[in-house]
Amino acid sequence: MAAPIVVLNDGEHRDLIISNGEYFVQALTPALNIVPYLPGLEPTNALYMNFFYDDADIVQGGIAANPLPFFPSHPLQTLCILATGGLRLEGMTIDRGGSFVEPSFDPFGGDIRPAAITHGTGPFSAFNLLTFAGGDMAYIGYASSDKSIFGYMQIQRVNVTDWRLIGYSYDPSGTGIVVTALPAPPAALGVLGAALLNRPRRCGAL
Repeated sequence: MAAPIVVLNDGEHRDLIISNGEYFVQALTPALNIVPYLPGLEPTNALYMNFFYDDADIVQGGIAANPLPFFPSHPLQTLCILATGGLRLEGMTIDRGGSFVEPSFDPFGGDIRPAAITHGTGPFSAFNLLTFAGGDMAYIGYASSDKSIFGYMQIQRVNVTDWRLIGYSYDPSGTGIVVTALPAPPAALGVLGAALLNRPRRCGAL
């Protein structure tokens, strides 16, 4: 049995903040592909993160899969997102037994609503950004829309709303995948220092 595919963000984008609603990261491709957010030009099978302070200085935001404009053939070229674990998934096996938020579609109009999970501080929130400290890792579990491929994405906290991508892993064989910490490349001190000192700007919601 082949080992899962591991893709590390150890090149030019290693210090890029991907959690302010500006980028999509593809999650089922052996080559790293980080794409600026442009409505109507979203990549397939990708994740989008938007964490921000609202006008009342309260942290908001969530994680969504890419939208699709019309209903294509199955499987849909967008992801399911694991709804359990609160982004603390290290050691967990992601497989068909997991609880996933799935994309939905309108069979009459053809529109697809992508899967999404949101931050919150209540007991039933999908995840809580305020429970992570500086440098902590978080893991986003996902699957292809037909749950034939499972994987996870690893991100690292810089501050409450700013996170950088460490990498992702998926198993195209369709077997479950165990969430294992990926080796984090060192970040440039200047980038981390600036992010820690400057409060992130406010962005719109998902």
